[in-house]
Amino acid sequence: MNKIPANKSIRLINFIIDSFVSYFTISLIIITVYYDFDNEKLVLDKTTRKIYFLIGVGLYYMIFEFFFQKTIGKFITKTNVVRVDSKKLSFFNVFIRTLCRFIPIYWLSFLGFSNRGWHDILSKTTVV
Repeated sequence: MNKIPANKSIRLINFIIDSFVSYFTISLIIITVYYDFDNEKLVLDKTTRKIYFLIGVGLYYMIFEFFFQKTIGKFITKTNVVRVDSKKLSFFNVFIRTLCRFIPIYWLSFLGFSNRGWHDILSKTTVV
């Protein structure tokens, strides 16, 4: 691999942008579909909303990273996801990356000396 790995600052910017975009989009969809304008309330319980957010965030990362090798955040920072062996990203690579994001303490993987989180290491990918 001859591309320069993205540093932690760029990765944090990607995370912030992707979090905003995915949560805003999912919120907009939920409000559009489940808001009762007559009674001025959301007709969706809290647990179901959380499940929709988990599914929505997962789909956001899987769709963008599988089809484009980048998310909106990565488009903005001009970075993308690649396999460490330089082969084309597979659905399995993207699925493992996405699944790892839901590990409750996953963010701790960025506190070490590496610019790669568990979702990179376990899926054999990196961001460049």
